[in-house]
Amino acid sequence: MHYRKGRSIAAGGQAEDRELRRMRGKESIFKKPELPIGRCLKPRKTPDYQINPHKWKKYSLADADISDQSNSSAALAFLKQMDARREAEADDIADDEAGRANKIEFKKTSKLQRNFAQRREIEVDDAEVDKPQLRGSKLVMPEYVIGQKSTKKAKKTRISNQERAAGKLQLSHLEEPEEEEQD
Repeated sequence: MHYRKGRSIAAGGQAEDRELRRMRGKESIFKKPELPIGRCLKPRKTPDYQINPHKWKKYSLADADISDQSNSSAALAFLKQMDARREAEADDIADDEAGRANKIEFKKTSKLQRNFAQRREIEVDDAEVDKPQLRGSKLVMPEYVIGQKSTKKAKKTRISNQERAAGKLQLSHLEEPEEEEQD
């Protein structure tokens, strides 16, 4: 259905026009575009320089010695200067690109890429675990526990570490084995 100025272009447009007429004047769920600020505000009838002349200063070029020829030559000189700047910038960019070829470039290591790949695989696995499952005729969602502290692993205390801390050092590994045959 195509519209032009609120009317249907289709061949059977009578039924569509009735539907549109029924909707006119009713509130829509779609937001109407706002008019530009120039159309919303009433235009001033008198300009600001006439209402507040103390805010404005009048300049005159009657006493200036500027002709059309000097004005056009100044404009052309300015344009030539702008073209020269553009060419200089283009040359600088070309020099920078040539200089980059001589510079050493560092690339990301393959170890980082492997770590990223592993993390992506873990995320995919986590996503598969978190998916809802269909059991019989029921959809079972994954269980999430929020606000519960995770259980901490108990610290394993070694007896030998405690003895060392108490100042009891055993140097049995330095002793030579005694021979019992000498008795």
